[in-house]
This record gives sequence, structure tokens and C-alpha cells, in this order.
Amino acid sequence: MLLCCGPVTGQIGTVSTLPTSDWVTSHLNANLVILVANWGFQLLPGIAADKLNSLSASMSEFQIPNPAFRDILGLTNPKFGLYHPDRFSSGIRLMAQVQCDNAFGTAFTVTPDIQYGQDFGTSAGPIGSGFLDRKKTLTIGATMAYQSAWKAGVHWTATRGNSVQNLFEDRDYLTADVSYAF
Repeated sequence: MLLCCGPVTGQIGTVSTLPTSDWVTSHLNANLVILVANWGFQLLPGIAADKLNSLSASMSEFQIPNPAFRDILGLTNPKFGLYHPDRFSSGIRLMAQVQCDNAFGTAFTVTPDIQYGQDFGTSAGPIGSGFLDRKKTLTIGATMAYQSAWKAGVHWTATRGNSVQNLFEDRDYLTADVSYAF
């Protein structure tokens, strides 16, 4: 067993850009398609199996989200297990973006995109990369640019899974932005 080493993190990923000549891009009537795939992991070899709760990290022993109230008698459930960082966790991230210059015969560039992330394996909690078992995130949106000066975007994000450790579980939100470059 490795007890001398610190956390080990890594990732393997790829980025593909599909130009106008690619059949996918031409079928979508787009100018560029960007695809990104990434797998990341975290290994914590210095944690002994019998000492998994000894990290004293934020939310590593998660019975009540607010630590100020954890020790108040009657608020914790002794049947509810403690959750803690484990030795290994990982997650995937996928993204696709389609760029359409002169969209609808105008001077606008429209770029719809979709992003998906899922964590699996075991939970590392708030340490390092912070993968949370069974957490899933989906973002769908679009950005519109006018002559590379004005830019506006709208994106919707949904997060699901792992209601015990994921404080954003079952939350949806919408973001909108407008910018001007001069």
C-alpha cells in the first residue's frame, strides 16, 4: 500500500475540429463542428482503508450540510452513514459545438452547443477534482455574434444525482450574457 504519496490526478482527452469539407459539418449546414471528450481521475493512495474519515475535509463527514449544526443532539440520524473521500474517483466530460457563420443569410454567427458531464466510481468529495459519484450535469445553449463585436448567449444547465453529497442536485439554472468588444 502506498502511504507516502500525495494525490495523483490525471486526464485523457481529445479535441476534434471538423471543417466545412467534413460530411458531418456539411450535413448540419455549418462552418465548423468542435467535439471534445475528456476523462479525468483522482487517486488518493495515502488514505488507509481504516482511516477514510480522518481527512477532516469540508463535507467529508456529511450528515448535515452546515457543520455548525452537526453536533446538536437530535439533528443527526445515527442510521445515516458518514460519507467521505475514497481512494479513486473519476468523471467524463463531453462537449459539442456547431458554428454557423452568416446564419439565416445574415451577418450573425450562431453557435449552438451541448455539454454533458458524469462522475462515476467512488466519491472524492471536496478534495482535488471533487468528483461526486452519480452526479450528472447537462448544459444546452447557444451564442450569437454579430461581426465579431457584439456577442450574446443563453444557456440552461441541469444538475442531477447524488442527493447526499451534491449540493446542486436537482437544480436548474439559466444564464444569459451580452458583450461588446471595441
